[in-house]
Amino acid sequence: MKRSLLAGGIVAALVGAAGYGAYWHHVAGQLEAGIADWATQQRALGHEITFESDPIAGFPLAFRTEFRTVSLTAHSADGALSVAGDRLLAQMRPWNLRWIHVASDQTVTATLMDGGVQRQMRLGKGTLDIALHGGGQLKTVTLAAVGVDLDVPEGVIAAETLSATIELPADMPADYHQPLLNFDVALSALRLPPGQRVVTEGVIEQAAATGAVMGPVPFATSPRDALSGWARAGGIVELKSFAFAQAPLTLAGAGTLSLDEALQPLGALTIRAQGLADTVALLDRDGMIDAQTAKTAGMMAKGLAKPDEAGHDVVSVSLSLQEGYLWLGPVKLATLPTLGW
Repeated sequence: MKRSLLAGGIVAALVGAAGYGAYWHHVAGQLEAGIADWATQQRALGHEITFESDPIAGFPLAFRTEFRTVSLTAHSADGALSVAGDRLLAQMRPWNLRWIHVASDQTVTATLMDGGVQRQMRLGKGTLDIALHGGGQLKTVTLAAVGVDLDVPEGVIAAETLSATIELPADMPADYHQPLLNFDVALSALRLPPGQRVVTEGVIEQAAATGAVMGPVPFATSPRDALSGWARAGGIVELKSFAFAQAPLTLAGAGTLSLDEALQPLGALTIRAQGLADTVALLDRDGMIDAQTAKTAGMMAKGLAKPDEAGHDVVSVSLSLQEGYLWLGPVKLATLPTLGW
């Protein structure tokens, strides 16, 4: 009896293993066919897709393949977005086909051509995790990279690390009380181009924000028109939290941002800041704000300062962006740079 039960168990295990093996190879074949079909469909739409790839491997615990010499370019009416990398390793788990993990130990370059203007971002070693809703739509995209460079008209913005997560609902929001997307972004050791500064020209130790972009983006023939339509209809960015640290200033807060008719920022924020009085004095010393503004802002910062649990003086105050200026409480602190969309 015992021998028959053991034999039955062995047979069942062998049958189960054979069934799983057949399942794995079937799915691997479907994935390979799906990649080829996707590339063909994108080329038919006028996009440029080139890559080399290995057959799906990783049995029994993964579906894994390596993409080499990758170049993906999506064209639009006003320009193109391209992504290029020499070596990308992609992986899925047999028990979760709605999750894709991509890793690269080499630089990946993203280039945006918009209206004849080219902007480029380079990401060093990093990972990209993609999760899908049940219907196949994007659910979350999580990026982590070491070594980030972004070309801007003034030069290059560089960061030591970047982590970002975007979460998308299954359906487009019906109104501006619902999120188009949620985001969580953090940068460390951020350097601005030479001559550019926030507090000083030194390293920004931390810049982070968590929040949501609210409301649908209307269809438009250009990104600028889509952004304008979103802003005019009531679109806002809810900042659930943000943090910034560049000696001598450390601050954290929350608030809302939007755009005016000229697509320039409007904002109503509340902050808790450490080192605010020293920051005002530094900006006054370097001629970044006029003497009367510095005197008023410095007096306000010192008058509102209260010690926190660690004994550091912390100022709780409103920060607003309006009429092209940055306001600290009632004090017009500085002129905001004009955003060129």
